Amino acid sequence: MCPALDKNLGLCDEHAAILPQLWGQLAETIKFWTCRFVVAPATMIKQVIPIKEFFMRYLCLIYYNEKDLNTLSQNARQALSEESYAYCDLLRQKGQFIAAEPLEPVHTATTVRINAGKVATTDGPFAETKEQLGGFFMIDLADLNEAISVASKIPAGRIGSVEVRPIKEGGCA
Repeated sequence: MCPALDKNLGLCDEHAAILPQLWGQLAETIKFWTCRFVVAPATMIKQVIPIKEFFMRYLCLIYYNEKDLNTLSQNARQALSEESYAYCDLLRQKGQFIAAEPLEPVHTATTVRINAGKVATTDGPFAETKEQLGGFFMIDLADLNEAISVASKIPAGRIGSVEVRPIKEGGCA
């Protein structure tokens, strides 16, 4: 992994040195370059930075039954929250953390549907299920095996499950 100056932003000295050759003055003005998240056209970067330098982003979707979460004592919920913060800090120190957030309860959800150009909204989730999406971690790792290892340590996963999905690069949902 490239030892970026900042865990989430910036370039290491080695890769910063090659940018002016590729981008001239433009490289000097762009401050959001990273060695792990390719912002430039991938074909240009791949010619200069070896493929092994590229990491994959994964989204770890945390599902649990909200009723199970609500049955935890206040102390148990606080301990789970503190453990989650500590895990985020650990991933941040390793340069693997991008983002993590819990979601509000499912009853606060609104589903939006667009049909024939008309927008319709429905209170509540898209589908009634036993487990609900309760939060996510977005991580940056070398491969799926590392992502599974990280996901297996997400504290909230102990009361539900964690789905690990690679993020499709170069797209927009």
